[in-house]
Amino acid sequence: MPCGKSEKTIYHKKGLLSPDFHEEDLQSIREISGIQNNVSNSLYTSYLGKVNFTYDLVDGDKTAYLQTMHKVGNSLVGIKIIDYNENKIDINRNYTLRELVSMKTQTIGIHENKVDFVATLLVNRKIAHMERETLELNKIKKLLSENSTRKLEMDAKRLYPGLSQNISLKSLYKLRKIILSKNSSVDIMFNTINYLDFLYKSTGMTSVNGLRVLVSVCNVPNLDNAFFTGKYMVYGEGDTQFNPLVSIDVIGHELSHGLVSGTADLTYRGHSGALNESFADIMGTMFEFYMYDKYNNDKDDTNDIIGESDWNIGEDLGVNMPYLRSMSNPESARQPSRLNGKFYMDPTSQVDYGGVHINSGIPNYCFYSACRMTKNKSQTLSTFINCLKKLSSDADFNEFAKTLIECSTRTQKEDIYNSLKLVGLDRYVSPPKDEEEPPKDEEEPPKDEEEPPKDKEEPPKDKEEPPKDKDECKCTCVCTCVCKCCFCVKIRGL
Repeated sequence: MPCGKSEKTIYHKKGLLSPDFHEEDLQSIREISGIQNNVSNSLYTSYLGKVNFTYDLVDGDKTAYLQTMHKVGNSLVGIKIIDYNENKIDINRNYTLRELVSMKTQTIGIHENKVDFVATLLVNRKIAHMERETLELNKIKKLLSENSTRKLEMDAKRLYPGLSQNISLKSLYKLRKIILSKNSSVDIMFNTINYLDFLYKSTGMTSVNGLRVLVSVCNVPNLDNAFFTGKYMVYGEGDTQFNPLVSIDVIGHELSHGLVSGTADLTYRGHSGALNESFADIMGTMFEFYMYDKYNNDKDDTNDIIGESDWNIGEDLGVNMPYLRSMSNPESARQPSRLNGKFYMDPTSQVDYGGVHINSGIPNYCFYSACRMTKNKSQTLSTFINCLKKLSSDADFNEFAKTLIECSTRTQKEDIYNSLKLVGLDRYVSPPKDEEEPPKDEEEPPKDEEEPPKDKEEPPKDKEEPPKDKDECKCTCVCTCVCKCCFCVKIRGL
């Protein structure tokens, strides 16, 4: 099952790392700090087009080293990308950070980077033409006019002869996967930098799982998967089902497993494992919304990235499928949208650790529905993150539902309850109670104490003022109750 945690995951409870790990971590930062020419410049990604970020530029400004120190809040976090083949990585072995940081950093030739991006556009153009996708053809034509030259296209066709040949659609898919893998490390670097900014903005945290160096292993061949080990990320270049697994939402998903490990550390089995996967999906999806809002909805049109945000996971990766999972329609990806509903898997099953990638559709749909009801994705995300921080490591859907209600603000509570009701988790919580208007007394309550005399010389009142007749009583207060009868919840498209 693509995207998840490694079977050899290294767990760290609540982000508390051992002293030797801290020292190792600090030494890793010192080594990455020894960069030669850290500059902010542009490179081309596999999926997003031309992007700008900080990296190490060497060899007469002809080669980019994909490592940097990134400031997050008041902290510095080291980021380093290493290539599987060049360093002969064994993905079945647990490496220490010291071992990984000492390995050779992934390098990208500046000219080769451009050629590979142009080759990506050319192979996508051929595929779109064969599949008669007119809209996609027009987009590619525009990108080629903005980023390509005749020389770059000639270099691309010389490097990949299939671009000039009449080959089958199946062969074009294989060629595209090969070309996409060339620049996929740039996607990892760019998205990791931005994810740290997103994480800090969303949670106030400066890294995941207490890590001060984020190392990513890229280009693992014949691997239809990406996963977080507890110390570092591993990204496959795809096999029969997927292209390189380095899209925005998938990278955000894997890094968010580090967030989960450093907070609730949800056990990767049954309902707690489904919650683990769901929180990673939620963060990955919200990271995608963050990225397109940051780069495509600002005033600068020159920094736009390719694509658009949506509620699907991995929609850019599949060879024969539109997406991995859908937050808005889980059943379209063979996930349940309700507890015990269609596609629901017994959490004690031996398949997929008790359906962690299957039953995650339930809390996923709960989050999507809550966002639509509250009409505030950021506030809803904050509530779900607060819920994550309070969950126990073996939390089930019962604990999740109760904790989510507890973390909801007064204005959210009814919407959150209704989102839980949609997915069948309302059985674990009570409906929110409307605030009742205090009953009005028929008569004024008697005064506890007589009003003290205003002046010593003024004689005290002989008698108390007789109570007003209740038929003549006129209430002058302003009604402050909130009318609930007109409250209506509508979810478009469900």
